[in-house]
Amino acid sequence: MTVRNVNLAVFRRVPFGPASAVSAGAHAAVGAGVVAPGPGGAAPLLLGPRMRPRDETIFWLSAAAEIEHALMVQYLFAAYSIDPASLPAENDVRRLATEIRNTLLQIAREEMGHFISVQNLLHAVGGALHFSRQFSPFEFAVQPFGYRLEPATLDSLAKYVIAESPNRPVSELVLRPDPAQDAAIKQKLVDDIAPRAERSNGGNPLFHVGALFARLHELFKSGLDDTDFRPGRSGLQATWRDWGYEAPPGTAGKIVLVEQLSAVSAIDLRRDAAAAIAAIGDQGEAFDAPVADGDESHFERFLSLYEKLEQAETALGRPLALPVVTNPATMPLPAPGGHITHARALRWAYLFNLRYRLLLDCLHHSLLSDVASYETSGAQMGDRTPKGMLQLWTFGEMRRLKVIAEKLVELPAGAAPASRAGPPFELPYSMRMPHIDADRWTMHADVFAMAAEFISREMLVDGETGADFLAAVADADRAAARIATALARGEALPPGTHATDFAKVTRILDESVRGFTFRSPHGPFWRNSIHAEMIDSGRVVPGDPDGSNLLNRIALGQAEAGSMPKERPRIAHERVAYVRDWIARGAPDSDPPGMVGLMGEPLPPREPAGS
Repeated sequence: MTVRNVNLAVFRRVPFGPASAVSAGAHAAVGAGVVAPGPGGAAPLLLGPRMRPRDETIFWLSAAAEIEHALMVQYLFAAYSIDPASLPAENDVRRLATEIRNTLLQIAREEMGHFISVQNLLHAVGGALHFSRQFSPFEFAVQPFGYRLEPATLDSLAKYVIAESPNRPVSELVLRPDPAQDAAIKQKLVDDIAPRAERSNGGNPLFHVGALFARLHELFKSGLDDTDFRPGRSGLQATWRDWGYEAPPGTAGKIVLVEQLSAVSAIDLRRDAAAAIAAIGDQGEAFDAPVADGDESHFERFLSLYEKLEQAETALGRPLALPVVTNPATMPLPAPGGHITHARALRWAYLFNLRYRLLLDCLHHSLLSDVASYETSGAQMGDRTPKGMLQLWTFGEMRRLKVIAEKLVELPAGAAPASRAGPPFELPYSMRMPHIDADRWTMHADVFAMAAEFISREMLVDGETGADFLAAVADADRAAARIATALARGEALPPGTHATDFAKVTRILDESVRGFTFRSPHGPFWRNSIHAEMIDSGRVVPGDPDGSNLLNRIALGQAEAGSMPKERPRIAHERVAYVRDWIARGAPDSDPPGMVGLMGEPLPPREPAGS
């Protein structure tokens, strides 16, 4: 394969969009309709007659949603295949492994921000939300490379580098400040990474994700008519304050974008939508980005990860990733895959799929709910509304998926212990959402109840590790099922849904970090603690909100030094206001007093070494 005289992407495949949208270095499109690359670099395929601009916009937004969803789970799988804790402490390889894993997880978070932003853009033009992944009839034409859950290897990272790279000649990129190093990394891209990417994609060329976003930018900027936009639907959209965050100054590459489109006129909505597409491109999917700048883009970070993985595997003399199976599945597949047959691993894989379904369903439903996320006044100020509960459940499933994935990669996939299982990310039987809101709540109640029953009957058995974790999840599932059932019936929320006073403050703090365990100078000090410990710590001065360190820190802007929580969205102002009011009232304990405000969800223990 020759790539020296073409744009960096091995991109013999045609960028998306009509001929007018194709870059000068690409093949010309043929026909008068919507085109996509032919398989194996063959002639472009006509996907259908020429669409009206709004219909074509929804088509490509749906394709973008599938791509972002697929990239997100593939990056997560690669991250979970790396276990730094299995390497010697204070070791350079362990440090590299930690950096690779954390960067993969961060990029996956950013892809979720892109995925959610695409749903907002669908709202802006009146399109149906799209939560599917790689099963559309146009899968072969819209995915940058074949969908494949696989461990982090040089082969898989090569595909990620190429898919996220700028669609420009290598000579136009500046990848390193030192000219000699710059020339060397460019040669590596041409001679090593690009050919490796194509080989690991079954010999099929890859194409750049950004070609699709280039066409979308063109459509939003000038292709759509003003009547194609749907102002006034911002209440349905995900907001940056709930989902996105910005890293402190000087911390590169840790921004989760969630672009809300709240303009009330078509002109402003057009401008904001085009800007949202450009922002996504700047972070990872830019079609014709200029020379690389720092390590903000996904391309730069994947290129750095490739080099770090080379260093780690050279030092180890073996692959860094765990021997997880490729494409793990809970049932036999017609194509080669990693069918999980080990009884315990299969149960954990079923549980993973249930949590994955709950995450997607709750997120989807939240984006169809046109209400605020929190109560804004009275004793209920800061309490989650039904939409807020859907968001809380979505965050909870993110956390549980991580925990279960880490358990799966420790378990054998089958009879041979050398091969490990992995998170299957299998989609549910349907991605559609009921048309009537009450039916959506009933659906959630059914799935939460099913999950609790599965845990109780199939997983809380003799010899299963992680019983405390499983029991806590089943209890949470039963509570969620009761809430969803009440909402389906139009009833008030069950007693105990919301806490008060000290217990409510601990919930506010824990939900601000999504319940994740994290390391920092203080850690989650509010978990498993009683009221007296909070007061004795000096973080809260009863009756003096302005003199309370806790309030001052949660009230800081997201990028300000010392702000809480770190690298997470800001706590909603309604909830900050509740904390202020609670302190002003003397920071009272909950009723009954002396109880732990919030018990953290336990984690399952690691599997014994060599199991």
